[in-house]
Amino acid sequence: MNDESHSAAKGTRQAEQASSRGLAALSRVTFSDSDVGEIFRVATAAVGSLGPYKVEASYRSVDGEFVRFPPSQPAHPDIARHRESGWDGLVDVKDGRWGWAFPLSHRRAINGCLVVSADTAPSKDQIQLLTILAQQTGAALAHAALHDRDSSSAAKLERANADLEVANRELVTTVSRLQQQTNMHEALSTAVAAGMGEQGIADALYDLTGHSVGIEDRFGNLHVHASPSEYAIRHHRRAHRARQDCSLKPPPENRKGTSIGC
Repeated sequence: MNDESHSAAKGTRQAEQASSRGLAALSRVTFSDSDVGEIFRVATAAVGSLGPYKVEASYRSVDGEFVRFPPSQPAHPDIARHRESGWDGLVDVKDGRWGWAFPLSHRRAINGCLVVSADTAPSKDQIQLLTILAQQTGAALAHAALHDRDSSSAAKLERANADLEVANRELVTTVSRLQQQTNMHEALSTAVAAGMGEQGIADALYDLTGHSVGIEDRFGNLHVHASPSEYAIRHHRRAHRARQDCSLKPPPENRKGTSIGC
């Protein structure tokens, strides 16, 4: 075997070994968190485990726009070209290094982008490994976005339910207050119509509220008062007077001429 053949065979074995190591490293990559920051951290670490590569810049899709993520990283000078290329393809990086923009896609939606650099251009197999990693990262970002939407919807539903409970409580309070006002108006109207005077009004208010009631003139002089003890006494007196009045009147007769007692 000549030197050229030996060198070619050695290069093939090295490429196969590198591909095998890359596959093993890729199989250990796990996105188990819905936190976007953690997803980018795992992806960045995985890029380095696949070979002598470095993440130059990373972007996340937010409302259709690509923003640096994390925001603290410096803006990449070739950002306009990334957009024009659809976030996929060869890009220029500093010091003449090889650079490539890998779209973080999932189901035809691009959820972000990783700009990866290396001293020399990787083989097709190595680029394929980086592409698979980018697709896994895109799927993880899609899951995180779905989780965020579900969490937001759940939070909105919870807030709506809380607002509904508050509105219902306020409605019950308002209805109760209006009912009390209606009852009080009816009681006062009945007392006035029956000619019960101030004492009748005070008694009606006490009967509604259960609290002692006093009616004063404009100088603060108490005219009438209704309290638990006084109300009970007056109620007893009225009942006693009614029985006396009934006993003094001749009992009415029904149609058959039979007397009917009070």
